[in-house]
This record gives sequence, C-alpha cells and structure tokens, in this order.
Amino acid sequence: MHSKETVVYICEEYLVTGHKLFFKQELLTSQSHADQTSVYWSRRKPITDGTFRLAQQNGYTCHIIQVHQPPAQVLPLPVSTSSSRQSSKRRQPAHPKQHSNRTKTAFARFLTR
Repeated sequence: MHSKETVVYICEEYLVTGHKLFFKQELLTSQSHADQTSVYWSRRKPITDGTFRLAQQNGYTCHIIQVHQPPAQVLPLPVSTSSSRQSSKRRQPAHPKQHSNRTKTAFARFLTR
C-alpha cells in the first residue's frame, strides 16, 4: 500500500495518434524519507486506464502529459532476389542417434576422468 505522497500516476497522451499510455511511479528510498540523498523515483510501471481513473477519484497525484511527437516514418526494405535463399536446398538435420566422431571422443574423455 502506498501513501498519496509516495506515488504518482502518469498518463501520456499522444496527440497525433490519440493513444494513451498509463504508468505508476513510486518514490523509493534506501534509508529513510528524511535522508534526501537516499530518495529516488522507481521506473515507470504500466497500469490500466481503470487504475488511473480510480487513482484520480481517490485523490492521488495524477499527471497528464501531452506528447506532440509525430508518428514514425515507415522505410521500405529492399527485396532480395538472390537464389541463395532457396528453401529446397536446406540441409536436413542429422538423426539424433548419429553422433560425430568428435562427440564420441569428447564423451570418452569425460568417462576416463
């Protein structure tokens, strides 16, 4: 359970796409809250829209951040037409009972220890 002073709820709203991401971030300490050098914020943990709204109703600190980031540019990838990737020439895996001489030798050395 967290007190209202040690947790913050964050909503990142991307204005271009309309997506909303919700996070919870906690104030942590390695000593005590009185020691300012030991106080730090945790990483953002994803939460649901309902959890964010419930936190707003219960009086927790809630921040809404509007992000004005344009959508990513989609780059076309070149299509390879080389004949080196033919599926018919795939090497078949060795039978599980067949071991190479190298494997047999390593196993024999292991047994003689």
